[in-house]
Amino acid sequence: MITVAALGTSAITRRTIAAARGVDGLRFTTVASRDAARAASLASELGLDASTLDAVLADPRIEAVYVATPNAVHAGQIRAALDAGKHVLVEKPAVETASDWDEACQRASVRGIVLLENMRIDRDPVLARIAELLPTLGPIRRVAVGLSQRSSRYDDVLAGRPVNIFDPALGGGALADIGVYVAHLVTQLFGTPTRVSACLVPIATGADGAGAALASYPGLVAELSWSKVSSGGEGGIIEGEDGTLRFDHVTELRTLTVEYRDGRRLDERPEKEPDNITYSLRRFASLAASGELATSGGAPAASDQARTRATLALIERIRRAAEEEGPTES
Repeated sequence: MITVAALGTSAITRRTIAAARGVDGLRFTTVASRDAARAASLASELGLDASTLDAVLADPRIEAVYVATPNAVHAGQIRAALDAGKHVLVEKPAVETASDWDEACQRASVRGIVLLENMRIDRDPVLARIAELLPTLGPIRRVAVGLSQRSSRYDDVLAGRPVNIFDPALGGGALADIGVYVAHLVTQLFGTPTRVSACLVPIATGADGAGAALASYPGLVAELSWSKVSSGGEGGIIEGEDGTLRFDHVTELRTLTVEYRDGRRLDERPEKEPDNITYSLRRFASLAASGELATSGGAPAASDQARTRATLALIERIRRAAEEEGPTES
């Protein structure tokens, strides 16, 4: 049984701890936060212990940490946890740059410790099924994937109240919070684009509230969009010369349909766990319990880490492209 402490008290922490109850070999025991009162409140609610980061890292009974703090502090907390000999599961986006991720992965590999990102769509069976169906579509020419979900915290921004997820100093913004899912899905299915153009929509805090990117591949163009200040599209379409595949949601991934040029049609709702966080938790528990990393230089996690790196690299390219284009006019 791998014992885990959660760093952070946000809604995703609650959701991840709840999902972990259905994962064999993984048990959350502790909640830690910079705010002792918030840690105590959540720990009491969930029947766990409350603690601090330093105490967690010094506690030999805790074998792993789940990092769900503001994005800007992930890299430092990952480093501290790995140096303390703890396995690390880190909330998306894992860190702010691909080079930060390279450094963290190297540190984990040298120590024979598991480091994975909690990207809940990464091992989702619906995404796996989409990948399986791609060759049946013929040459793929156009992809459009979007996720627009107005944040309930945006009203706080409009009222001038501080909000972590919209604070650029804490690594907040729509691209980091939900655009990362769109970027991950596109890179997992189609790899690294040859060219990227992009535009970000700034809000009062200085963070991006929405954005869009155009990723070009040989013979294929992918349109990516995201927003936390408006609501709209949540799924995607993949258009091939022989068929068109649609899926209903980027993060929840419930249903897919395929319409082929010859008149055939598929409608599928693959069986899956109620919460797709379960899949990344199972992967983390399996690797942490196996002991393989201590003798293989981190190889079992290498493919997972490479997918995280590809997503981070695309996000960096989107930011650079948007800087070159300049901000949108309000």
